[in-house]
Amino acid sequence: MAVFLDLYRVLADPDWMKEQYRRRMADILERRYGIPFERGLQIHDESYDLYTQEGERLDANHTSIGHGEKWVEAIQNLEANNIRRIFAMAGLPPPDDSIRFAPQLEGEIVLGADAVYQDVRPVLREMKAEGHRIYMSTNATRSNAESALIGGGIRDMFDDIIVMEVAESKKDSPHYWHRAFEVTGIRPEEAVVVDDVSSYLDIAGQMGVRGIQIIRLEYPGLTRGRWPIIESLTELPPLLRSL
Repeated sequence: MAVFLDLYRVLADPDWMKEQYRRRMADILERRYGIPFERGLQIHDESYDLYTQEGERLDANHTSIGHGEKWVEAIQNLEANNIRRIFAMAGLPPPDDSIRFAPQLEGEIVLGADAVYQDVRPVLREMKAEGHRIYMSTNATRSNAESALIGGGIRDMFDDIIVMEVAESKKDSPHYWHRAFEVTGIRPEEAVVVDDVSSYLDIAGQMGVRGIQIIRLEYPGLTRGRWPIIESLTELPPLLRSL
């Protein structure tokens, strides 16, 4: 089968990634620009809160913005604005090209962070041994998502990755999944999508995809959908055998 795995809360722990991210960013600000480490942590936390708020507003306008290049540009501008804010908080002049600088800095930060869950590596090896094709499907950018796989030492286990720049949309839109299957050459009926968000599975399911929802024990508040539910990735290989 072709199995599409979400990144955060499926493959990687977002809370542990956030903690490593903030510390690595503060370390870079200290080493490269002379910003005290504790001040770097504060800058991260303050900028991250504002970035999250802006991201939520962008998500709310997703339909009006549309798909394709417009969505990619909107995300790139969001990331660039955050970089300019970080540098302003640090009392530094902004980079000459914030749109290019933002993914470079994020990639450097995330490459050094390993937030992959312990159950992931053995399950990926088991799935590959059983002949499954494995893809990552995420709303995140390439600089974040692919770097997270590399930092976790699992990038080579994936046949391909579907990131924001590839899908040019979010998983709550059919456009995302049309792009995912177009790029990978996978027919929807061949695919199994594993995600923690049931509404994303519903959208993919409209195309004939089989869905599996993972709700790890640390996230009991997630909305349960109509799909089979697992609590650990170790439950995935036997479930795939039964499909």
